[in-house]
Amino acid sequence: MYTNKRYGLTLLTILIFGSAVIGLPYTIPIVHATSNTNLFVSAEHVQHNNHFSDSRVIKVVVSDPDIHKLNQQYGEPLVTVNGKRLRMMQATDGNWYAYFADRNQAIASDKTSSVGIRGVNFGTFCGTSGDTFAANLKTGLSFAETMGYTVATKVTGSLEGSTVSNPITNSCLATGGITGVFLEDVIRHYKTINTNPNGFGLGLNMTAIGKVWPIIQLYDFSTIPSTVTVDYQKAGGDQVVHFTFDDINKIKK
Repeated sequence: MYTNKRYGLTLLTILIFGSAVIGLPYTIPIVHATSNTNLFVSAEHVQHNNHFSDSRVIKVVVSDPDIHKLNQQYGEPLVTVNGKRLRMMQATDGNWYAYFADRNQAIASDKTSSVGIRGVNFGTFCGTSGDTFAANLKTGLSFAETMGYTVATKVTGSLEGSTVSNPITNSCLATGGITGVFLEDVIRHYKTINTNPNGFGLGLNMTAIGKVWPIIQLYDFSTIPSTVTVDYQKAGGDQVVHFTFDDINKIKK
């Protein structure tokens, strides 16, 4: 029998001691506050008043005992970033995960890293116009409300940061052409996706997901400072966290 209290304590421990999951171009001491029962966001920390900046990748976790079983089909938890859909995937621990970052900063940072060199490699970039990769990866999956997304390896139509345009206009196609060569380095520790066909694995390309995950969804926070709101629209009441995307020099003060 699971309780919200147990999940809250577990995720708080993970987020405090697991802050190294995000490969950062700079280091910020992170002390996480958990202001919601089921929604946990890695940028939520008291020391910097929920500010983040540059190419930092934000991890979002929904830990909800109502949608936790691995062998049962659930509707995907509805989570948004500034009103735009953030697509969540269930991992083998029963929790739901997603990652997001600022598009402009992700592209700029990726351009500074050579392929195969540890640093701020985001993998390869995909635009949303004409995209067929997402729906072939998982039935009903679409990243249409984002400004693009990255996958961990090369797929048909994806481009590395050195050649991708901004805005991202290239389309990623189907799930063919996956090289399996892992190019992403900004997320170094992540959960394995649940492939149980009786649960989240229904309609999932089980071969492809292990090669392209983690996926980073990109949004536009180009106005400095930008208000960023993450909203888990849970039945019975929304769980919301507010952030500010700002200049790193202001955060360090």
